[in-house]
Amino acid sequence: MGAEDVYLGLSGKTPMSADCDTMVVKVTLPGAKVSDIELDVKDNTISVKTAEYRLSTYLPFHVRHKEGAAKWDGAKGVLSVTLPIIRPEL
Repeated sequence: MGAEDVYLGLSGKTPMSADCDTMVVKVTLPGAKVSDIELDVKDNTISVKTAEYRLSTYLPFHVRHKEGAAKWDGAKGVLSVTLPIIRPEL
């Protein structure tokens, strides 16, 4: 969504999750190094593991897991995973 969507409503999109094309999952891993992180994303689950931390959860939407991207911010200790959402055809 851009500013024209939020303020002017030109595209008919709203900030609701029903109109989003991607989701971003952020996982805080204090003290971790990128080489220690194991990330596994399936069509409706995400799993993040290090020697100290483990997270495994269902995602609220099915995603195109092979088209996703992950970014590590070592200064903040945050892993950001961006995933395209699969929307059912109506």
